[in-house]
Parts: sequence; C-alpha cells; structure tokens
Amino acid sequence: MKYIVYGVTSVVIIVLIILCIMTIEGKTSKQDNLDRSLQNSVEDSIANLVEAKKYTINDSEEFVADACQLILSDISKGKDGKEDPNLQVDITVSGIDYEKGLIMLYVEETFTDPDGELTKAQASCTAVLDKDIEEPTLKVNYYINGIIYRTFECAKGDDFPTVNVPASYGDFDYWLDKKTNEVVIIPDTLDSDYNLEAVFK
Repeated sequence: MKYIVYGVTSVVIIVLIILCIMTIEGKTSKQDNLDRSLQNSVEDSIANLVEAKKYTINDSEEFVADACQLILSDISKGKDGKEDPNLQVDITVSGIDYEKGLIMLYVEETFTDPDGELTKAQASCTAVLDKDIEEPTLKVNYYINGIIYRTFECAKGDDFPTVNVPASYGDFDYWLDKKTNEVVIIPDTLDSDYNLEAVFK
C-alpha cells in the first residue's frame, strides 16, 4: 500500500512539473511572437513615414507624434463595439544622434489578449531623418534555424549590433559565420558585412 501511494504521488508530481514547463514555454513563445509582430509593425510604419515626408533631426518631436499616430492606426484595436479599453502604445526616444541624423525609438504596446490577461509587447527601431546624411553601408544578418531573425544596417566603425536569442529557440551556444563556417567572436566595432547563424547546444 505504501508503494502505491509513493507511485501515485510521484506520477502527480511529474505531471505537475510537465504542466509548469509547458505553461512557461507557451508564455515565452507567445511573448516572442508578440514582440516580433510589433517589431514588424513599427518598422513598416517608420519606413512609410520617412518615405512620405522629409524630416530632419530637429523635427524629432513632430516625427514621434506622427509615428505614434501611424503605429496606432496599424495596430488592431478590436472589432467595432468591442474595442480594447486597455490598448495603449507608448513611444520613447531612446537616443538621438544629431551628427548622423538618427533617432532611436522604443515602443511598448499594452493590450488585452484573448485570455483576458493584460499583456505587453516591446519593439525598438532606428530611423534616418536627415536624408543628406550618408546611408549605412554595412549589413549584419542574424539567422535562427536558417531564417533571418534580425537585420542591422550600420556604418563602418559603428558599435557591432548584437541580439539576445530567446530561450524558446533552445539553449544558444555561439554564432557561426555562414560564409566560412567558423565560430564568430563578436567584435566591438563593425568592419564588414556579417551573416551569422545561431548554433544551439
């Protein structure tokens, strides 16, 4: 009888552990998808905005106001009569480079997900406002499972852009140069184009 109780208890504990792992994994994957979706929306909106109207770095406040309006119009607010009362989009200027005419934005969207929970998604974007400034010439592509995860365009000598690999993809080990198949030690500054593939343990 004692062994039966031990056996049942062990099974219950194992099931609870599996459920906890699945719940955490599901939330992480969901958050990654939300962040990626907002990132795409922000990048598309910023690109359309810059193409539609010429801004200078001195118009940063006007640009942020226009960007906020455009991003809001691109985000689903819900069906008529059932709009999300918690929907909120906050845009913060995380940095301005007056010399290069760049503005860095951080966007946070707060909304109610289908489960009724209040959820946040984050994204960041860099826009070139002064068109007469020389455009970035070098590109860094980060790949995960053969698909581009993030792309950066920078000038030679800029700080090397880095990304964090979400745990939902697996246990990240190192970056591999897709051209040379060699392990890449990320340098401090950018000196050429890079195509990096994530390798997992």
